[in-house]
Amino acid sequence: MASERARQKKLERKRRRREEKRRALKLGLDPGFRAPPPMSVTLKRFAEPLLERLPDDAKAEDWKLVLNFAALVWNAAEDGLTDKMVSLGQELFEAMGWEGEVREELRLLRARKAARFGWEPRSVAGVEVERRGDIVHIMAASVLA
Repeated sequence: MASERARQKKLERKRRRREEKRRALKLGLDPGFRAPPPMSVTLKRFAEPLLERLPDDAKAEDWKLVLNFAALVWNAAEDGLTDKMVSLGQELFEAMGWEGEVREELRLLRARKAARFGWEPRSVAGVEVERRGDIVHIMAASVLA
């Protein structure tokens, strides 16, 4: 019984792959093309070091503040570290009651983008956050840089 289910799952995966290849060829794309994850997922993964500092019951506004700051760092990661970015980081840390050296955190975030997301050509255009019960919904718009 279990082996029959496994066989069916395998056949379904193969069928989906064939359909994806057909769609890609129809659109003139490379059949191995895979769309990048949604910007909201990418931004959340990028901002994890900051988001881990938030309490479990943090408000949507706190999430939005942190994610907007992360988006600012994301968009300016290739540029030099500016005094404006450092002062915004200090304001964020003070508003959240966080300890730590802001310049070092910014350096680590910029290195994180280069190491883990260097392939990503998009910039963050906007972030919205909504909390529904225990679940935080992140919506991030992106544009090609």
